[in-house]
Amino acid sequence: MKKKEGFTLIELLVVISIIALLVSILMPALARARELARQTYCLSNQSQMSKAWLMYADDNDGRMVSANTYANGWADMPRNPPGTSTDPGTGGMDLFADLVEKQNAVKRGKLFQYLNNIEVYNCPSDRRTFRAGKTSWRSYSILDGLNASYNTTPVYKIDAITMPSDKIIFTEELDGRGFNWGSWAIGSPHNKSLYSWVDVPASYHKIGSTSAWGDGHAEMIKWKDPRTIKIHAEVERGAFGAGSIPNSYSSTPTNNEDILYLKQHWPRTK
Repeated sequence: MKKKEGFTLIELLVVISIIALLVSILMPALARARELARQTYCLSNQSQMSKAWLMYADDNDGRMVSANTYANGWADMPRNPPGTSTDPGTGGMDLFADLVEKQNAVKRGKLFQYLNNIEVYNCPSDRRTFRAGKTSWRSYSILDGLNASYNTTPVYKIDAITMPSDKIIFTEELDGRGFNWGSWAIGSPHNKSLYSWVDVPASYHKIGSTSAWGDGHAEMIKWKDPRTIKIHAEVERGAFGAGSIPNSYSSTPTNNEDILYLKQHWPRTK
């Protein structure tokens, strides 16, 4: 009887090595493909929200929904359960609420009747979503000054904005506390002598953030200054505590291209 031939140990090891090599080559490509899919999904989210923002204004004589995330804003703040005493000093608002309540806060907002798919309010690359103790859902914020003001002159109606198609309305925000509080701000966006961060610029997509613009389109903002991406990394690892940016990051020099870009495309009056 002829003896059956099989693989030798060396041959098996060679095959395994080849498979391992192929996997190592393919994995980065697959990771890039997954992230590209997330970016596409996120851009779709942003475009839908910008269109909902426009529809709200159309139904309200051109007046924009407030950027603030309070009872009269585009989104609401998470609330403490009735009868609890967990208020962290925010007037009954609970930044540390569970995922269901943070989704409910979105549903209580003024834009939800125009865009009632809760999934659209979350970026699939936002890793805060299921993080213990800092659960988050809403990945996006409206820029400061759009019918709400932290440190700039507010704009109340769309027709008062200079070139809406060239102005950012929504951006991705990273707040280490687990909820994007209020509108998204930088230091006096219309003051040419001040260059500083206030809220944390998100880099969920590694190279930058998605954004929605005043004509309903969405696009990527690719951060160019390594310090901008570093801020995101520092918040992700908890280096900034509650998520605020320390002065060493806020007092950025005037050569930060990312802040210059935002100033150029910040909504302002005619």
